[in-house]
Amino acid sequence: MHQHEKVNNKLKFYVLTSNSMEGLVRHISPDYSNIPTSDLVVVINTLDPEYVEIASKWCEDNEIEYHVTESNGTPARGKNTLLDIFESSDNDYMVHIDGDDYLTPHGVWMYKKLAENCCAPDAVCLKNQFSIVADYNYMNDAGIHPANLELNEIPTIKTLFFTADWETIEKGDVAKNLEGFGLSKQEARKQAKWHKKFYRLQKKYCEDNETHCRVTWLSKEAVKDQRFPEDMIVGEDTIFYFRLKKLGIEQHLNVVCNDERPPTYVYDQSRPGTVHNEVENGTNWSWMKKYNSVVVEMADRGELCEQDLPLLTIDYPPEYIANVLNQTPEGIPWDYSDGETHGKFGHPANSSHKSLLEKYESMFKPYK
Repeated sequence: MHQHEKVNNKLKFYVLTSNSMEGLVRHISPDYSNIPTSDLVVVINTLDPEYVEIASKWCEDNEIEYHVTESNGTPARGKNTLLDIFESSDNDYMVHIDGDDYLTPHGVWMYKKLAENCCAPDAVCLKNQFSIVADYNYMNDAGIHPANLELNEIPTIKTLFFTADWETIEKGDVAKNLEGFGLSKQEARKQAKWHKKFYRLQKKYCEDNETHCRVTWLSKEAVKDQRFPEDMIVGEDTIFYFRLKKLGIEQHLNVVCNDERPPTYVYDQSRPGTVHNEVENGTNWSWMKKYNSVVVEMADRGELCEQDLPLLTIDYPPEYIANVLNQTPEGIPWDYSDGETHGKFGHPANSSHKSLLEKYESMFKPYK
C-alpha cells in the first residue's frame, strides 16, 4: 500500500491504563513517545478507586481527554470499553496502546503519516515485535529487587519476544522445567502437551514466524462488529487479531501487517502485569488448554486463515531518520532487499520501493 493523495483523517492515540502512573506519563514524555496531549485519549479501567482518582487528576492537569470505564478485572473488558469510546467518537482512526507499553517517536510519526493516506488500512498488526523484559539474572546477582526501582531504572533485555524459532520449540520439552517449578510429573507432562499444541497452532495461523501479532491501528469499520472475548484472561488479543485477519484475507477489510524493524511499538514486560500473574511468570501453562480449544473450534468453523497478510509500506522522505530511542534488538538488521536491490539504506523495513529509490538517488546525487 502506497500513500497518494493527502487527506485529513482524524487520528487519536488511545491509551488503556489500569495501575501504572509511571507508564501513563511516558506517553507524553519527550524522553519516550512524546505524543501531543491534544492527540491522546486515556481510558482508565481499573478496580482500584485510588488509581482512578490519581490518573484522572493527571489527565485534567495536562488537559488530556479521558474516560473512566467499568472494570471486571480482565484486560478484555478494558479494551472493549476503549473500542466503545472510539466507535462513539468523531475520530476516523485510532492507535491502541496498552498503558504499560509505549510508542517510539518513529511510531508516532508513522501512524500520523498513515492517517494522511486516503487509502489508509482498516487494521494494522505487527510482526518482528520489539519487547523489553526485566534482566532478573543481573538484578539477582546485584541483589536488586525491581519493586525498589522506578520503571525507567529497571535493567532490561531487548528481545523479539513473539518471534519464534519453530525448530527449537518443536524439539524442546518444557515438562522438566515445569517439574522444577513444583508440578508433579503427570501435571508437567499434561501442560507440556498444551504448550506444544499452542505453538503448532500459532505457527499455522499467525504471520510468518510470530506467535502473536498485536493489533495497533484500527478504523471505525474494523471495530464495528469486533470485540475482545471477555471470558479469556490470556490470548484474547490473538483471537481479536485472528478475526480481523480473516476479514482481511477475504477482502472485507483492508488489513495489513507491519514489519517492526525498527519498532513503532515497545512491548514493556519489565514489570509483571495481568498476563504474567496469570501464567505465574511462565511456570503455569494451564491457560493454553482453553486457548487451544478456542482456536481449534474457530478452525473447525472455517474462521482462521493460514495465509499471511500483505505487508504495509510507507513512503518516507529521503532525509527521514527513524527515532526509536535506541530500542533495537541486537542482531536484527534493517537491510532492505526486494530481490533485485540490496543494501543498508538506514530506512525502515516497511519502506516503499519508491522511497528507497528516492533515498538512493539523494545519496548518490553529488557523485553524478
